Amino acid sequence: MTAHDERGCTAAQIRAAERPLLEAGVPLMRRAAAGLAAEVTRLLAERAPDRLAHVVLLVGAGDNGGDTLFAGAELAAAGARVVAVPTGSRVHEAGATAARAAGVELLSDAEADARLTQLVGSADVLLDGILGIGGAGSPALRGRARELVARIRPLLEAKTAPLVVAVDLPSGIDADDGSLPDPTVLPADVTVTFGALKAGLMHSPGAELAGDVILIDIGLDLDGLEPATRRRSGAHPNRSSSAHLSRSSSAQRVSRPAPPQLTRIHARVHGIVQGVGFRWATRSEAERLGVACWVRNRPDGSVECELEGTLDVVERLLDWLRIGPFGARVDRLDEHAVAPTGVTGFEIRRD
Repeated sequence: MTAHDERGCTAAQIRAAERPLLEAGVPLMRRAAAGLAAEVTRLLAERAPDRLAHVVLLVGAGDNGGDTLFAGAELAAAGARVVAVPTGSRVHEAGATAARAAGVELLSDAEADARLTQLVGSADVLLDGILGIGGAGSPALRGRARELVARIRPLLEAKTAPLVVAVDLPSGIDADDGSLPDPTVLPADVTVTFGALKAGLMHSPGAELAGDVILIDIGLDLDGLEPATRRRSGAHPNRSSSAHLSRSSSAQRVSRPAPPQLTRIHARVHGIVQGVGFRWATRSEAERLGVACWVRNRPDGSVECELEGTLDVVERLLDWLRIGPFGARVDRLDEHAVAPTGVTGFEIRRD
């Protein structure tokens, strides 16, 4: 097995590559949806080979939701039971029309609220089609979408929980740098991404939340494009997609990163660091970066914390601690390594 380069592109690069095809009328959304449906069909064949498969769609308002609805239509037409849960005030109109025509059950908010636990508990696959690369500003989930994901997350701890398939990337992950503005995200077992690997799927914590990544070729011309991120990896043979793609299209399994090596740092911040919101700002920054552990005030006026995560995100948080939030003045940061424990979450301690 030879090595090859995996190239990660930014959202802007992907949109630029899509533009000439969209202007020419190429049905990129239908290509993406067909590839997604083919991958989900493969998963269902492994998970529910002898019974009616059940798929739940979390559907955002934009193109990501459209991809998901069109894929849901193909799955329903092939015989799966498919239920769509809108996560915003509207849905992609053409995708919704195709889904309903194929037999997808599109729920109202009230119906979804009443049935959510049962739906997730009985599903074989849950598609996260809330957000893709098209949004502006922070990728953090908001409003109803965030509420639904917060309700679903604990349901995924059950032994019979569905496989989570992220559509293009896990909703809430920054497509360019993999950062996590809000930890309310559905960790994916599989991410089916379209056109090119998103750079954010190659950086922590996005890479760890993406699961196995499947790249669907939808015909983008990436020749001459300088990728934002490049990773050297063992080659994986192309697995031909059975979806209705262009002649050159195929599905390629992208190598999953090795389990991350965790680092844990004990730190003490000295200066004007109490009474200025330092602990809350530290927790917010830690959650954005995907760093775990805790922070607390000390009787001598300092702030003490422990930070656990991959080395790159811990170092980024340490750099932030050397400056602190608005109103703080950091005179000194003392730090030393301690043994990581695999802790999750970040808390403000008051002991």
